[in-house]
Amino acid sequence: MRKILALLLATALLPSLCGARTNGVVTAVLEGGIFILDDGRRSRQCICPNRPELRVGDVLEYRMISSPTCSDNISVVREPRVIARNAPVVPLRLPVDKLAAGGHDFATIETEGTVEEVFQDEIDSRWYHFRLLGERDSILISLQKGVLPPDLLAALPNARIRLTGVFFPRMPGRRIPTGPRIVVQSATNVQILTPAPDD
Repeated sequence: MRKILALLLATALLPSLCGARTNGVVTAVLEGGIFILDDGRRSRQCICPNRPELRVGDVLEYRMISSPTCSDNISVVREPRVIARNAPVVPLRLPVDKLAAGGHDFATIETEGTVEEVFQDEIDSRWYHFRLLGERDSILISLQKGVLPPDLLAALPNARIRLTGVFFPRMPGRRIPTGPRIVVQSATNVQILTPAPDD
């Protein structure tokens, strides 16, 4: 949080060095004022001083600043304006094995795999994690407590699922385990394809 506050202060002192206005779709809204913008070429992790209330699917007109004061790959958005709502967010459909290799920073991803044991974060108890297994590799999946109803969360271990979420090369804040992951934000983004086998 201190990094975010320092970033906002630093950008408030910058002269108007913004480029031309451009548009992007909000694909995720996260804690700490962070959101993900997809401008059609790439997805970015962003923050904005005095930003409007944002929802997934909002089309935002804005100017972008790339700030060297930011150490967490966060871009600064200036002069934002919501010009449309409910734009479709179309995920990239990729197998787990390709996701494990990285290279899809902040993109919205759809993938399938088998769930290993679900466990609580060792530092921040508001978060749960599990590994999603592909044919040869796996990817870490993270979600905040309350995103999934308890019965769905309990049904995940050893089930084959399809999910949609945002790929993070590194999550903001402190998390254990660390490393790349997909963050799931809604129960509608998780579908059980094959239930766990009976014991």
